[in-house]
Amino acid sequence: IDENHKPVASHAPTAAEEVSTKPADPCRCRPPDSLHCQVVGRWIEAKAGIANWVMFEYPLWVALRNEEWTGTLNDIGVTNQTRTLETSQSTCAQISQVGPGYLSPAAANLQFGNLVVSVAPTLASRIHLTMPDFTSSVPGVRLFPGEGWVPLVYGLAAVGTRASIYITSPATKAVTLRLRLGPGLDNAQIIASDGAGRVLPSSTRQGVVEIPVSVLSGATRVDLAVSSPGLKHRPPFPLRSISVAAG
Repeated sequence: IDENHKPVASHAPTAAEEVSTKPADPCRCRPPDSLHCQVVGRWIEAKAGIANWVMFEYPLWVALRNEEWTGTLNDIGVTNQTRTLETSQSTCAQISQVGPGYLSPAAANLQFGNLVVSVAPTLASRIHLTMPDFTSSVPGVRLFPGEGWVPLVYGLAAVGTRASIYITSPATKAVTLRLRLGPGLDNAQIIASDGAGRVLPSSTRQGVVEIPVSVLSGATRVDLAVSSPGLKHRPPFPLRSISVAAG
C-alpha cells in the first residue's frame, strides 16, 4: 500500500496469511522514534505503522482520513513475500492489537479496547489522553505504560519481571509514584530505577509501593523490576493501579 492508501501489490493477503506472517508481539518490531516527526495542531504529522495483525486495519484508514490526519500508515514487521514493500523509515507511532503473547513496545502506550497506540517517548508530552489504571493528581502530569506491560482483567501486569513507565510533565517537579500491588504480591519487592539505571528509593506500606521521582520537563522514564526469592506468583505480575501524587 502506498502513501495514498492504494495497493502496490497484486495479491491482497487473506486474514489467515496476515495472522501467520505478522508478529503477535510488537516488541519484535523496531520501536517508534521522533525522527522527522512534528506536531501540527492536534496531530502528529508523520509516518505511523501497523505493528502486528490488526483486524480493523482498513476501517482505521478511513477513520483517520475522516479526522483529517494527513500522515501515512504502513505495515511494519512483515515476514512474508511482501516484506520488500515495507518502508525502511522510522515510525513516530505504531498501532497494534492485543492478543496472546502481547507485550507493549518501548514507547508511551495508550489502549483503546483491544487496540494499542504506541507513541515515541519524546512525543509523549503531547498526549492529552490518559489510561484508566494510570492516574495523576498533579496538574499537568500524566502517566503512560512503557515497555513490557500486558492488559489483564484485574489491572495491568508487567510481563516477566521488568517494565517501564513514562511520566510526562510541563516542568521539573518532585512527585511520588505509587504502585498498588495485585493479588499474591504483598511480599514482593519492586525495584525502581531512572533512565540512567540509578536505583530510586522506595517504601512499601499496606500493599502500596511509594517511589519519589524528580521528573523533568517532557517525558521521564522509570524502570521497574520485581524482586523476591520466595515469590510464588509467576509472571505476569499484576499491579492494581499506578498513580502519581505531589511530593
